[in-house]
Amino acid sequence: MKQLMSERLTLIPIDTSDRALVVALNTDAQVMTFVAEPQSVEAANRIFDIILRQTQTQPPKMYCWKITTAAQATAVGVISLTRMKGAYQGWLEIGALSLPAFYGKGYIPEAMELVCADALERDKIKGIYAKFQAEHQASLRITRKTHFSTPQPSADFPGYLECTRRKTR
Repeated sequence: MKQLMSERLTLIPIDTSDRALVVALNTDAQVMTFVAEPQSVEAANRIFDIILRQTQTQPPKMYCWKITTAAQATAVGVISLTRMKGAYQGWLEIGALSLPAFYGKGYIPEAMELVCADALERDKIKGIYAKFQAEHQASLRITRKTHFSTPQPSADFPGYLECTRRKTR
C-alpha cells in the first residue's frame, strides 16, 4: 500500500500510531450517526486491531489510509477499501470517516477520488462498491461527485442505497 497525494491531502497507510484517531472516530456519536452505534473505547480498540491485521495479510483484505491535510499534516479521518466476497468477488467496498471539524470541506470526496483512481488501476479489481443509509445526504452527494453509478435501494440491506464505480477500460 502506498501513500497517495493531492494538492490538499496526503493519504498515509494506517499504522500503529493511528490508534487514537481510529478510536476517536469510532466512539464519536456524531461521526457514527449514519454508520453504527458509537463504540466503547474497548470495542474501538478491537476494531483498530482488526484493521491492522487485515491490512497486513498477503494479499491485504483491507487497504486503509489516514487522511491528513497536506500543508499541516492534520488528521482529518480515515478511508478504507475492503475486499468483497460472493457476488462482489473482485470488488472493493469503500468506507470513510471524518472528524466533525472537517465536515463540508470536500476532504472525503477528494480522498475517495484518490483511492478510487489508484484502486481502479489494478488489473484484478473489477470496481468499487459503496453502501450507505438512504437518508445520509452527504454520502449521496459524495458518490455522485466521485463518479459512482446512480445509487439504488439495496436488496440485502433495507434502508440502504448502494452504487458502484467500474473500471473504464
